Amino acid sequence: MLTSDFDYDLPPELIAKHPLPDRAASRMMVVERAGGTI
Repeated sequence: MLTSDFDYDLPPELIAKHPLPDRAASRMMVVERAGGTI
């Protein structure tokens, strides 16, 4: 595995700067290590 595998463009407007007022509305991405699925 190379660190370059993780290089990608991420627009600044997609980066969270503050938490959502309703924490229950937050989402977390989970990646299965065995299958690599999201």
